[in-house]
Parts: sequence; C-alpha cells; structure tokens
Amino acid sequence: MIRLVVAPDQREADRVHLSDAQVHYLGRVMRREPGDVVQVVLDGHACQAVLEDSATLRLQASAPAAPPPAVAVSLVQALLKGDQMAGLIQRATEAGVDAVQPVVSARSIARTVSAARLQRWRAVAAEATEQSGRGQVPAIAEPVSWARWCPLAPSIALVPTEDPLPGVWAQLGRPERVHLVVGPEGGLAGSEIARCDAVAGLGPRVLRAEHAGAFAIFWLLGSIWQENAAGAKSC
Repeated sequence: MIRLVVAPDQREADRVHLSDAQVHYLGRVMRREPGDVVQVVLDGHACQAVLEDSATLRLQASAPAAPPPAVAVSLVQALLKGDQMAGLIQRATEAGVDAVQPVVSARSIARTVSAARLQRWRAVAAEATEQSGRGQVPAIAEPVSWARWCPLAPSIALVPTEDPLPGVWAQLGRPERVHLVVGPEGGLAGSEIARCDAVAGLGPRVLRAEHAGAFAIFWLLGSIWQENAAGAKSC
C-alpha cells in the first residue's frame, strides 16, 4: 500500500491537505483516484486514509506500522562531499536509524551545508520512511562542529580492523540508545576516536564513508533482532 509522510500542519480535524508534490505523486505518478485507500505517517503513527479528492485525504482507522528497533541508534556522520550524504541518509533510514547528526570533523572536505541541502536531506529521510514501512521519520539535525557535538548516550567510533560492532555494543552493557560515529573520506582523527566510549570494526573489508554507517546499523540491529527471535523461540 502507498504510504505518505505528512506534517502536523497539513492536518485539519480528520482531513489531511496534500502538498503539491504529494498531489502529483498520488495522481500523476501512482494513478490514484478518489475513493482509493493509502496510509499516512503522522506524528509517528500510521493511519489509513481515503482520497476524497485530488488534494485531500480523510483519516480513518489506525494501521499497523513496523515496530521501532529495540535500540535507538543515532548516526554521527562526518560531512561528506558532494551529494553522498543524501544516499547515506536514505540507506540509514531504511536500516532503522533513529537520528542523524552531521558533524564537521578534522578531516572533512565539506565544511558547510546550505539550508536547501539540509531540507533535501530531510525530504530524503521522509521518502525512505514511506518506502520502508517505518512509523517514524528519523531526525536529521543541523550540522555542528566536532567540539559542539554533545553525546547523550554511549558512543562507538567505527574504525577498520577493530573488534566486531555487536560484541562491542554488548561490552558497553547493551545500552538502549547508542551513537555510531563515522568519519569522512579520510577517517576520524585520533583525538576524535579518543573522545568516544569505544571503538568497533565492521569486518575484514574497508567500506566507503558513505556506506559504513548504514551497514553498521543493519548489522547491529540485525544481530539484536536475531538474538531476540532466537530467545523467543526457546521460551
């Protein structure tokens, strides 16, 4: 079923007023007509809605959404050059990231981000949320300098050849929230690694900076899901 992420200010009672882009997507791209049913994600909840006309949805019953991951993973990603951050945010959202905090690190080539690009990143996260069946759009924060980044949970720096990530997470006491810290193309500086609570690797391969974060999230959450599934079967 088609899913749309809508902002709270689009809602008026039990009606949702679609943006121009959403009108085009439903009517011209997906060929939906009045009376068709879609899902909307609003304030972290999924609801079924009926298309009343080309620009209006009428909310109906709640709809099941994929449950949130057992661990809230925040990706602290050093700014990447070009449009690599957009692809990273798409993959990380599909993987289950809770939030993305871009940072300017010592070896970052990119140093600034325009308001338009930040808006584009948030739109990418919303689109990936729709595609992957999530019930919550991850927060994409404004970039900050490394010095201004204030971790609110244990942090793990991703460094090649270190111990596997799931085991390091377990050594930290299996926290319910964790920051995964990924450097830019040139990697994290020694002082940046030292600021983190632990370091972890992603196996024998060296991954590109724009792929490492999403891979790490898949691996960590996948291993936790596998453990929980095995535990449920043994009961």
